[in-house]
Amino acid sequence: MAVVLGLALASQAWAAPVDLPAPQPKVDISPEVRSLRGITAVRLTIAPVPRQLAGVGITIAEIRKNVDDMLRASGVTIVEDEAAPRLNVILMYATEPSNSGWTMLMSFIELHQRVKIDRTNETIEVPTVTFLTPQVIQNSKLGEAYWGILHRTLIEFTSSLNLANKD
Repeated sequence: MAVVLGLALASQAWAAPVDLPAPQPKVDISPEVRSLRGITAVRLTIAPVPRQLAGVGITIAEIRKNVDDMLRASGVTIVEDEAAPRLNVILMYATEPSNSGWTMLMSFIELHQRVKIDRTNETIEVPTVTFLTPQVIQNSKLGEAYWGILHRTLIEFTSSLNLANKD
């Protein structure tokens, strides 16, 4: 009897439903992000630093170093090759006179690539993807806030680059 009971219990264990993980849906990424696939090198251009930011010590050289460090960590090198996609870093600074003491900082990153226009059979360079990080901050924190904003914008760019290169 014990053998029969043991076999009955064992057969129930084998017949028990097994919870398998559900297949993960494929991430549908935008054509703009897909346009980043395969990029391993970029030309870097940095717009002139607004005087208010230059006044707190932000320089193009420092921005270039920060951008270069983050891109290298993502496997992208900065080159001088005109054929490489162009990465633009743009800082914007805006104030409202009625809100003295507060500033709107914005960090833009645009990637310009050559694309072919089928209708005209021309190849032109256009921004294919843009990232923007805005933040309202106190004027006394301009310098430290800017680096955080630039860092977040670069993370968006490099994360999208990694997503585009996922199989």
